[in-house]
Amino acid sequence: MQGVSRINFDDVRQVYPMLADTARALYAKGNPEADVRINAVYRHDRCSTNPYMVVAKVNGEHKVFYLKKPDVRRALGKAFYNLLVEDRFIVYRFNEEGFAVDAVQGREIEEEDRDGLMSNKRFVEELVRLNVFTNLVFLNDVLYDWTNSNCAYSEKHGIYLFDFDQCFQEGDYSVPLAPEFRKKVDVKAVETSEKMRIHRKMRHNRELIEALLSVVNAEITETELAWRMASNNIGDALRKRFTALGQW
Repeated sequence: MQGVSRINFDDVRQVYPMLADTARALYAKGNPEADVRINAVYRHDRCSTNPYMVVAKVNGEHKVFYLKKPDVRRALGKAFYNLLVEDRFIVYRFNEEGFAVDAVQGREIEEEDRDGLMSNKRFVEELVRLNVFTNLVFLNDVLYDWTNSNCAYSEKHGIYLFDFDQCFQEGDYSVPLAPEFRKKVDVKAVETSEKMRIHRKMRHNRELIEALLSVVNAEITETELAWRMASNNIGDALRKRFTALGQW
């Protein structure tokens, strides 16, 4: 695997039981009787936060999950993603010590994939849908210059986001589409379709979303961004964006 280094621990008897407990929390609802075997641990060297990738078997099933630094933006962003984007649910658990998340479907997008992917109509359509969500939650640094993707892609599953630590802040929220790529899809129609899907999910999960917005207000300080959105805080700025989503 490119960009990763295998980690060999001095005492796996101390480390692996904790990793096994994390796997049980992710995949077996914390059941202490679940059979978990940790096969290997790798560190991602290309990422700014250097997350760890854990390869395991849980009750005989192959599993891959990641361990990252605890981050309230990451937790809230992924919660909004699970609640608002159709067919993109991601299993994760977190506390003050760390953030554990199941691997997403597809292969991480690399810079060398760009030309092939942008010639693919399905991918361009998925990119337009993705941009609706990234703009909605002020998510920065997705496919930025194509050197840092923070998402994976497959023909079967489409684009999956996998990192949200730059939610709710200033930044570049869209991957720009050059005119030759815009000709591949009806951008306006795809955007409207995605807004309708997200709006439907928003109505279905209204109470949970309101609770998350309250947490954003309490935990995220982005005063200048909120003021530019004619709001007192970032939670209210998000609420305005969510409300406007249904006005197409």
